[in-house]
Amino acid sequence: MTSLFGRAQELLDENRTAALATVVETKGSSPRKPGARMIVYPDGSIEGTVGGGGLEKRVIEESLALMKKGESRLLHISLHDQAPGASEGMCGGEMRVFIESIGGAPRLLILGAGHVARTLARMAVELDLNVMVYDNREEYADDKYFPSQVRVIHGPFENAMERLEPAPRDSIVIMTYNHEWDQSLLKDALETSAGYVGMIGSQTKCKQIRDNLTKLGIPGERLRQAHAPIGLPIGGHAPAEISISILGEMIREYYNKDQSKTGNQDSIE
Repeated sequence: MTSLFGRAQELLDENRTAALATVVETKGSSPRKPGARMIVYPDGSIEGTVGGGGLEKRVIEESLALMKKGESRLLHISLHDQAPGASEGMCGGEMRVFIESIGGAPRLLILGAGHVARTLARMAVELDLNVMVYDNREEYADDKYFPSQVRVIHGPFENAMERLEPAPRDSIVIMTYNHEWDQSLLKDALETSAGYVGMIGSQTKCKQIRDNLTKLGIPGERLRQAHAPIGLPIGGHAPAEISISILGEMIREYYNKDQSKTGNQDSIE
């Protein structure tokens, strides 16, 4: 059990997404007692156990859904189900399992560290976003160009997604120095679970890249989720104006996806 707590702390320190499921109450016959714990990872793999069988499958499914929202929930599970097709391992009791999302604070991952990226990162920090900037040019991936709160990473674009490990609550903004890298990174980004993916560029450039990615096998449904050209059409072209349009679109996307959230406009009378 101590190792699970240590692992959970490591995930928090690394800002990695997972869920911690804890049995908090049992009634009747149950496979585990209160205090049993399990860590669930975004790919469905686990460490520890809360009992196995159908109940554990349900806890995993619920954990995966909660991870995407960064939420927690107390789950009541009846173990009386003996209907046809019921999973093995039903004991006839009841369990309450508290599932807590851990780590995975939403991040803004900026691919490319040019002038617009510097302005975007600075403005994003003002919105209390967790910002990471990644570039394959050492002279651009330099802390001196960014606020101290921004993590700047120098590395090859080929394995950027592998290093950044985008999660469902993360946003990816692609703004490199050439079309080839933009296309390659957009393809890689759309193959992750990132909730928001956008790419800077003209209508012509973005259409061409969309056509190319269609030929490369990116599913149309996922491709339509890409914001390319990125940003709200406010008409500005200066780095600050572009940054405002991008952040505005990200904020709009966030509130549109969760109608339980209330925007500032709704609170003004």
